[in-house]
Amino acid sequence: MNIFLIGGGECFPSQLNHMVQMKNGSSILIIPFATELEKRYRWLRRLIKSLAHNGFKSVDILHQDLSLKRMKEKINQADLLYFTGGRPEELIKILNQKNLTKVIQSHHGAIIGYSAGALALCEECLITKDHVYPETKLIQGVGLIPFTVEVHYSPAIDIELTLWSKGRTIYALPNGSSLFYDGEKIEVLGKIYVFQEGKKKLECTPF
Repeated sequence: MNIFLIGGGECFPSQLNHMVQMKNGSSILIIPFATELEKRYRWLRRLIKSLAHNGFKSVDILHQDLSLKRMKEKINQADLLYFTGGRPEELIKILNQKNLTKVIQSHHGAIIGYSAGALALCEECLITKDHVYPETKLIQGVGLIPFTVEVHYSPAIDIELTLWSKGRTIYALPNGSSLFYDGEKIEVLGKIYVFQEGKKKLECTPF
């Protein structure tokens, strides 16, 4: 399984084109459950525009009103799953309610998580405090990734990340930075900061 985490900024950075390595005619399924309903169509339009020259034969969206059987079919048939931004706890809640977590975990194609979508894919989903969340909280994620990430990273959150890095590794992704994980190795695109055991370091490995 190849997993790409995008910290923010462009919904599909051009630098990812050569990394995703999808064959011509591949299909992408957008899983928009983290995004508010009124914003989901906008996400679909943005992605279609970003992927216009990438050789995808179809860009589809997973709707919540589909049957469980049809949802599973769409997920299993897609070459790439794309989890949009928004609220990670909503994405996790809906995946659990729809019994889709194990289907996602067993997916054999590529997976992209953008912002909240990236947070939710982790084993531990760390939601740091901001204008939406008054307090930092840690919840159980989808479980595809054994480490934790912070998205839209800013040094203003360093104290929180330093405290929460006791006993876990946190990769902090600023807007425009991405991380690749294939189940064994981690590679980064752009500047990513790693918080571990109360310490912070810069990691910048060109893809």
